[in-house]
Amino acid sequence: MPSHTKGKPMPGFLGGSDLAVPIQSNAQAQARAWMADFTSTANEKALEKKGNIPNATNLLGNSVNERAAARSWFIPQAKHWADVQTGNILKTFLAQFLTGHLTVKQAAQVADQNISQTLNQS
Repeated sequence: MPSHTKGKPMPGFLGGSDLAVPIQSNAQAQARAWMADFTSTANEKALEKKGNIPNATNLLGNSVNERAAARSWFIPQAKHWADVQTGNILKTFLAQFLTGHLTVKQAAQVADQNISQTLNQS
């Protein structure tokens, strides 16, 4: 897949998890405090010793996975993200502007609307 950088491939997918605080949460301060602790440099280094990839590029070591992580991207964790992927929303988004049918901005607006609708379904 072509990259936004001419002559280079798009970075590969490595996988991972995202942390978020739901806007409806009654414990937002506690959730943010937990996330800050969980993702602290000390805890990331401890997780790295167990074989996990740290959450910051300045903590990356020299393992194969950590070297790959430096050029990778991640998908969001959401209940209906698989529906976004199986619905080909991202492929359609890329095709619309890579083929010149829409501008990047127009294609992004369409994709954003489709992703929002898909993620917010019951």
